[in-house]
Amino acid sequence: MVNPIPLTPEILEMYNFERCGEWFLDRLGNQARINISLTNKKTTIGANEEYPIEHIEFVHQLQNICLDLFKVELKFEK
Repeated sequence: MVNPIPLTPEILEMYNFERCGEWFLDRLGNQARINISLTNKKTTIGANEEYPIEHIEFVHQLQNICLDLFKVELKFEK
């Protein structure tokens, strides 16, 4: 059985997400941004406006959304 790897502040910082209070922010693609709050369990994406999406809790979910929406591949190494 394979267990998903939970997102942590350290993993988000490894992927160059910037901490802004309780949020972690990153610009992907042209100007689109993904925002993740581990504390409030919220995730949004958008450029000029923020759109809520299903909260990302695990590394593979972040990898999938980044590849699908922004064509950015995030590799994970322990």
